[in-house]
Amino acid sequence: MAGVYQALGDYEKALEYYEKALTVFKAELGENHPDTQSAQESVEIMKLYLMTGLNEDQLIEMIQNTPPEVLQERIQLFSNGINHTGDNHSVS
Repeated sequence: MAGVYQALGDYEKALEYYEKALTVFKAELGENHPDTQSAQESVEIMKLYLMTGLNEDQLIEMIQNTPPEVLQERIQLFSNGINHTGDNHSVS
């Protein structure tokens, strides 16, 4: 379902389903399983979509041109409820 919502551009709903999948994969397969790692990456990508408001092509370009530490910092800020401009942001 997450992929369907992602394709439809409903990133909040996609994030919800990717997070549910990640929880199940961690419990059933462990942290290091490829499916768990893929789900974790999908969660992070959805957070980036929501945080930046970029489309897929723009996001890919940003990822390719931004150091991993900076991306992780932005994801962490979003997870704490603050987007890259410092505004409060929450996911319903």
